Amino acid sequence: MTDIQKQKIEQLLIHLIHALQDSKAGVTKTKLYKLLYFLDFGHYAKYDRSITNLSYLKFRFGPVPMGVDTLLKLMEENEWIQRQWKSDRYDGHSIYKSSTVNPSNDWSATEKETIEATIQHFKNTYAFQVSRETHHHYSWISTDNGKIIDYEKSKFCDFEWLDYFYNKTKEEYLEDQQTRKLLDESEEMDQLMNSLQNL
Repeated sequence: MTDIQKQKIEQLLIHLIHALQDSKAGVTKTKLYKLLYFLDFGHYAKYDRSITNLSYLKFRFGPVPMGVDTLLKLMEENEWIQRQWKSDRYDGHSIYKSSTVNPSNDWSATEKETIEATIQHFKNTYAFQVSRETHHHYSWISTDNGKIIDYEKSKFCDFEWLDYFYNKTKEEYLEDQQTRKLLDESEEMDQLMNSLQNL
């Protein structure tokens, strides 16, 4: 990771935390990881380049950006961000906060558009919901566990908040979403997905 890339990722993380820290869902490490994936792969699908140039590994609970965990720890040590414990019905989890003023950035117009659209779309979405959304993506499904996810596979995914649909109209996408919602609420589908994850 170059110094320029590192600075850009730090700016993006601070921006995401600032934008999400007061939302009802807050911002956890898991949510940050998945949002970075959606930002990078969504921008690549539309414009043939990612925002951060990070590599993402496929793990059981979704894509994980390489090197970001270390970066978050360094940002904590520098007191740019802080972690707080938030109690909830699942016992609780750590959420990120930041009082650091977001520095100026060199994001392009398309990067800014992608970042803001993604923030708005997922603002009040909990980490487990964002993670689950990644599991519907061809890029994640078609990659072996522990392997790097190929950016080219983003072209076969849907990013509806960016008005990007693979081989379908927005109306067809919405119909698919209704079907997916029914399947997601099915106990049989949950059992099948758990079985597939253990293969």
